[in-house]
Amino acid sequence: MATRVAALRDRNPLPRGTVAVGAGLAVTGIASYGYLVVSARVLGPAQSGSLSVLWALVFMTAGIFLPFEQEVSRRLVGRRVVGLGGRSIVRRALALGALLVGGLIIVIAVAAPTLTDRLFNGQGLLVVGLMLGSAGYLVANWTEGVLSGSDRFARYGGYLGGEALLRLTICLGLLALGVRTAGPVGLALGAAPLAVAVPALWWRRDHSLEEPEVAWRDLAAGLGKLLAAAVLAQALINASPVLLQILAGPGQAAEVGIFTAALVVARIPLFLFQALQAVLLPALAALAVAQKFAELRASVRRMVIVVGSLGTTGVVASLAIGPAVILRLFGPAYPVDRRTVGLLAAASACYMLATTFAQALIALGGAAQVAMGWGAGVVAMVVVVLMGNDPLLTVEMAFLTATGVATLAMALLLRRALRHGAIPTTEAALEAINDIAFEA
Repeated sequence: MATRVAALRDRNPLPRGTVAVGAGLAVTGIASYGYLVVSARVLGPAQSGSLSVLWALVFMTAGIFLPFEQEVSRRLVGRRVVGLGGRSIVRRALALGALLVGGLIIVIAVAAPTLTDRLFNGQGLLVVGLMLGSAGYLVANWTEGVLSGSDRFARYGGYLGGEALLRLTICLGLLALGVRTAGPVGLALGAAPLAVAVPALWWRRDHSLEEPEVAWRDLAAGLGKLLAAAVLAQALINASPVLLQILAGPGQAAEVGIFTAALVVARIPLFLFQALQAVLLPALAALAVAQKFAELRASVRRMVIVVGSLGTTGVVASLAIGPAVILRLFGPAYPVDRRTVGLLAAASACYMLATTFAQALIALGGAAQVAMGWGAGVVAMVVVVLMGNDPLLTVEMAFLTATGVATLAMALLLRRALRHGAIPTTEAALEAINDIAFEA
């Protein structure tokens, strides 16, 4: 039996770890939808609207910490292949992250009264949830970097799924106990990644091998160059509920909850897309390192066709059955028209295409260009918001315009990079492989 399993593993065409990570992502997607759907049905649109704003802000924060996964993983892989340990990388990355989290928590504390009144409808506990979420997703990205850099993909997949399942379990437990406000449920966002990190990293002693210590300045520089792109990308994909909360009037508290229900359904293809990335990106990065630009172009074209088909299917399905699916999942308190769910699905499709081009750019060593592409989208979003009148339509059009502009910018930047014969590095390829952000 063991021989047969080994033979099947050898014939597996997917990169090492794909199945484990894909399984973790699948569990994460299902559990995340369960958390959002169940909490929305039980709490109602007004309370779930406040919770959805916290969700968006926490995952925007999680995007800030994505470079910690990328940089830790990349550096540990480099050390591991030459037989060196990575204790200083692990410890110093966590220390730098703790400094960043500490500063962020201070900013949140100073802004707490404004956040409570303007974004959380008077629920101060959600501010605590935002602080806890900041710490939780620093630890999450750091843990994932340690595990992927150590070639522990089974644990990596287990951490992804375990964190989401614990979050859902806490939510269900609180609701079963009669909690009917968003604050306690929101605390699960930060508590889950902190708790699951302990068993995920238990007995990880292979970083204690002899090693040259990584310089603080060198590590900080590696993290900083990826930070801008990560922040802008997460702002683009997660800003919509926050913007609607800011633009909505005093009597429109339920609008944000209803909007988020539509957003959750419209983003279903994004969960499938993340699993697709895990399969396709390593091959794309390998072509970049080998400087096989013709094959890379062909691979990007194939990815665009697949992703475009996935996005188009999502738009058509959203227009055809989206409102009915939302009512079935979330209940009669969440009426959504076809325009809203269709525009959100189209924006999600554009975001997937933009991310596809961005991954190819990162594989070619173009992290700065990726930041430019996401930045163009954010600027477009701000312009549309400033020009709009109706809050809901303004946010919908801002999301679609921003992702459309980002897609066009990324495509043009990628075309330019391929024409000029960009010279990628192994480090850039590893960054591309590791740049698989998860958000809901």
